[in-house]
Amino acid sequence: MSEEDHTPNNANAEQAGQGKLILLVDDEDFIRDAGSAILELSGHAVITADGAEEAVRIYTQRWKEIDLVIIDLSMPGKDGGACFRDLRIINPDVRALLTSGYNADSNVRGLLAEGMLGLLQKPFSMGTIRETLDDIFSE
Repeated sequence: MSEEDHTPNNANAEQAGQGKLILLVDDEDFIRDAGSAILELSGHAVITADGAEEAVRIYTQRWKEIDLVIIDLSMPGKDGGACFRDLRIINPDVRALLTSGYNADSNVRGLLAEGMLGLLQKPFSMGTIRETLDDIFSE
């Protein structure tokens, strides 16, 4: 388990006009790597966590810097819902986006009602991520 911190390329940050710091939480290496690459190409800095416990540890230390947390719904141990609830204890105003490879069910609807900003359906594309983040950060 290691925290990866990436700084966005200046040209990409200018292009996206945002340069936000995003904590990406997923238990799958491939999803973390691909998601990080897409987010960085969109001009954002990324910190990754391989599960809820690591995400809570990172968020505890850096919550004032983190603009958005993207959390996978299904992870071993604590799932995305439990992770979100733990982050809300640290910061009741945490901005979090849920990802899932499954269709929205009552669990997803419940998390959206609790304050999750939305659901990013896997597999996601660069265009989908950019559009979703543009919507979130323009609010």
